[in-house]
Order: sequence, then C-alpha cells, then structure tokens
Amino acid sequence: MSHRFLLTLAGGLALAALVPSMTLAGSNAGGRAFLSWDRAGTDTVLTEIPAAPFPLYLHLRDAPDVHALAARIRWTTNTEDAPPCYFLASSPGPDASTPQDGLFGWAVNAPPGRDFEGDSTYTWTIHFPDGSTSRDCVQYLVAASDCDAPAFAMFEAVDVVVLDESGTADTLSVGAGARISPLPTTSVSVSAVTPTELRSGEVADLEVSGRGFGPGTRVYLRGDGQRTQASSVALLCRGAGHSDTGL
Repeated sequence: MSHRFLLTLAGGLALAALVPSMTLAGSNAGGRAFLSWDRAGTDTVLTEIPAAPFPLYLHLRDAPDVHALAARIRWTTNTEDAPPCYFLASSPGPDASTPQDGLFGWAVNAPPGRDFEGDSTYTWTIHFPDGSTSRDCVQYLVAASDCDAPAFAMFEAVDVVVLDESGTADTLSVGAGARISPLPTTSVSVSAVTPTELRSGEVADLEVSGRGFGPGTRVYLRGDGQRTQASSVALLCRGAGHSDTGL
C-alpha cells in the first residue's frame, strides 16, 4: 500500500505558479530522505509493537531550503490472504512543550487542495509549525489492525521531492526503510476444537485444545470469505505441558 503527501506552508510559494528549471539543480540537490521510528533518526527496526498508534518519522538530510515537499510512503506486510496489519493515521502536531530543536512536521489525511508540479494525485497534507525554519522531519502515525499474529512490515519512502525558494525541484535520494520485525514467539499447535459446527448468527462457546497458548492469545474463525475474532479468550491449564483456550 502507499499514500502520497503534499506539504502546505502558510505564506509559502504558490505551487501552481512555479516554473522550476528542468536542467539546473536546486538548493537541495544531493539531499536524502529516510524513515525511522524515532525523532533522532537512529532506530529503524521495531521488534515489539506498541499497543497504541506509534510514530514513524520521515527525515530530510542535506536539504536546507524546503519550501514545498511531496512524499510517497509505501509499506508491505507478510499477511498473504488477509488485509495488511498496519495502516497510516493522521498525526497531531507538536505540543507547546516541544523544544525548538525537537519540532517536526506532521501528516494528516486531508487533501492538500493543490497540485505539486502538475500532479494532483496527492491525498494527504504535510504541515509544519508556524515560523519554523528547520523542516527536516515529518511525523506519521502507524496504527495496527487485528492480525492473527504480529506481522513483519517494511515502510519505505519511495519518492520524495522538494522545492526550494526559487521553485526548483530536487528529487532526494532515499535510504533503507523502517522495519517491523517481531521477535519469534513460541509455536502454537491445535489438537482439537469443540464443537466443530456453528450456526450462523448464534453466539457460541468454543473449546480449543493444544499447546503454546499464552497471554494475549487471539482466536479467529474463517469461513465464506470472512474472518471473525473471538470476543473473549480464557486460558485454562490442564496438566503439565497442556493448555486449553476457551472462548
């Protein structure tokens, strides 16, 4: 999946009126962009997934003159026949207590209301704090949907273009993406399920016997192209090395 983002700046240049040079490099030539899970730009791998929506940062380096910014973020997961486990959500801006050197831009799920270099396909908008002069970081939020198990994911910045004060566009080089790579968990095996038939529309209790169940276990039923999660799960231990999960 991917989303396209466009920066809007109060008092900035009108993008539709710009005629950037197609042959000369701008002030941001040689700039680069990359993603990380922290504001400092050092943590690119998550092994534990936070419960609440968590930030993903787009960093700009060697790009000193950012008057407009357009970015496309792509992410892939290893959930083959199910929807992706993760999606992007609108991010809030920094609060009043954020220090000057910790300020950042933020992306929201709202059309920018303008095109970028003739491209009107951008569906999100990037904002920066009023009066900010350092535009080197943009925050997104990543939210997790219901998944059978924590899933691997790779987030990549695949297209980042900036305009300088003269209206010249530079495409930044992009670095490696930010990964979600959960640590291996104990394997789960199911030996029996009772009952084996359910009536559509009725509430039912299931008993699932097997090994490897633990706190946080989730149970799903699949059928007729649909997937339903159990509303509650209780773990019942029955002898050494054996456990059941009741729904």
